[in-house]
Amino acid sequence: MQRIVILGNAGSGKSTLARALGKRLSLPVVHLDTLFWEPGWVEPDAEQFRVRVREAIAADAWM
Repeated sequence: MQRIVILGNAGSGKSTLARALGKRLSLPVVHLDTLFWEPGWVEPDAEQFRVRVREAIAADAWM
């Protein structure tokens, strides 16, 4: 099982690092912002977000 979590402040380069590592290690990259925000920057229901995260991290490998 290969999993990497990258945490940091806004604008710190998390996405850039994640994309580079994902490409180098052939791992899928999961961005929580993509799972969270609805079109137009609308917040989803908390349970909808939890379901999206559970589905996204269910794979054997992710980053």
